[in-house]
Amino acid sequence: MDALTALIAAARNELACGNAQRAYELLVQTLPAHPQSAPLLMALAEVLTDLDRPAEALETYHRILMFDPTHAEARRAIAEAKAAKDLLLDLAFKAEQLRAFDEARENYAAVIHQEPHTIQALTRLLIIDGFEGRLAEADRHHAMLVAALTSADLAAEEPELLATVAYQAIMRPLPPTLLAKVTTALDDKVTQIAAKIGPLPAPAPKRIGRLKIGYLSNHFRDHPIGHVTAALFAAHDRSRFEVHVFYVPTGEPNPYTEQIRAGAEHFHTASIGEMAFVIAQQSLDLLIYLDGYMVPSLLAVMARRPAPVQVFWLGHAGGCDLRAIDRMIADEIVWPEIDAKVMRLGGTYHPASPHAIASEMSRAEAGLPRDGFVFCAFNNPEKIDTPTFDMWMRILGRTPGSLLWLSRTHSAAIEENLRAAAGERGIDGSRLVFARRLPDKAAHLARHRHAGLFLDTLGLNASTTALDALWAGLPVLTVTGMRFASRIATSFLTSLALPELICRTAEDFEERAVGLASDPAALSGLRERLTARLKTRPLFQIQTFCRSLETALVDISQGR
Repeated sequence: MDALTALIAAARNELACGNAQRAYELLVQTLPAHPQSAPLLMALAEVLTDLDRPAEALETYHRILMFDPTHAEARRAIAEAKAAKDLLLDLAFKAEQLRAFDEARENYAAVIHQEPHTIQALTRLLIIDGFEGRLAEADRHHAMLVAALTSADLAAEEPELLATVAYQAIMRPLPPTLLAKVTTALDDKVTQIAAKIGPLPAPAPKRIGRLKIGYLSNHFRDHPIGHVTAALFAAHDRSRFEVHVFYVPTGEPNPYTEQIRAGAEHFHTASIGEMAFVIAQQSLDLLIYLDGYMVPSLLAVMARRPAPVQVFWLGHAGGCDLRAIDRMIADEIVWPEIDAKVMRLGGTYHPASPHAIASEMSRAEAGLPRDGFVFCAFNNPEKIDTPTFDMWMRILGRTPGSLLWLSRTHSAAIEENLRAAAGERGIDGSRLVFARRLPDKAAHLARHRHAGLFLDTLGLNASTTALDALWAGLPVLTVTGMRFASRIATSFLTSLALPELICRTAEDFEERAVGLASDPAALSGLRERLTARLKTRPLFQIQTFCRSLETALVDISQGR
């Protein structure tokens, strides 16, 4: 028996006797002299597994294949590890869909323990962190995700995952070069999918007459996109525009879908697989895509180019960097950079469809205590990051007796977690009040009357929630950030000519929030100006907004 074989045998004996650490030390100290010894590396992988270091064990198996690609035992170990990982990911995702978040989180964490750079598990954990208000864990998982994406071969990832990563980056930003790497890989993937499916039938010859435009979304329903576009399609000038709406049905019929159907000249429904063909049959001049990275399967529809000119607008706070997207619609506030691909609307890039407001409910009916100034932050809790929450807690600390009114999510754990986070920052967690979801939007709008000031989130601003607050007469305080996502509310408030609600820094925001909470007269004056401008400024005047949008669409169709 040679020396190396003897040492490996000694290490295995130590392992059998329960001395895994001693076995590890024996093997590691010998490794530099035999870096390509498959028997040594196999023994090391076994010891690492026993030491509960599965990621290092898997890396060791891969190391063997670098110099011996046919090594059967190493290949089998890797295959078994992949099968175990895939099973855990599948179980975790199914649990997540059932909102069994504890089980989902446990299985995703097990995957991370096995392979720390698993992008899918980190991405899903980050989403659950947002649902449950786990601020510190979200920061940790985000840092791990950045590291995983930096070292990954993104060309090997599925387009659905890449799209989810790109969409989540709106809430928790990735470095710009890394985000570009993700979206480029995604673009390549959906372009390949479109090429495999094959070309669409040639469109019918272009006719002289009205501009044929189409809107494509999976969200023409009880969703923020459905809410804000509900009155848009009926507002188009039918003497100049032939309006088609393309909807991938989801769930039961609802009032928003029916209002959109009634307002559209032509309303088409189809499955994802059929949608590109259905659109192409209409021989549009221009197609407006609203969902961005939110619906990965629709990206492949756009990649098939069912219309000669394709535009991205509205669906999420940022661009949609696909070669199949010719232009994007924004305004000079959210997209101040000069960019030939961007068509800017005057006033604001965002529509708002007015909704009825119910008669006033009591504070008790709204779930609020009898006394205390109410700061409202009905944003999707996924948007709450550590800097935003820290700022909110400083504001509560400087306004004794005040309350912060937040939204519940899919998980009841958010209440416990955010109240605990408040306590860690010296604020009594009972000062955080959580609003249940009201299916009746009129009632939801009515309860805004009990809030004194809406506090925006720093990273991804309120959009539909800000419009709800403004329409209900509740002032929205925001900070103008550096990205599209952090400039949305600034666009709204600029449109309403309310610059006093736009702050330059978080410190300015904090001072202004505290000042307004302690100055009823100033706050009352703000409410009066807001109420008056809702009736005259373009943000909530859907006809005015639609004329601006139509001008942009004509310019795009003519190549301007």
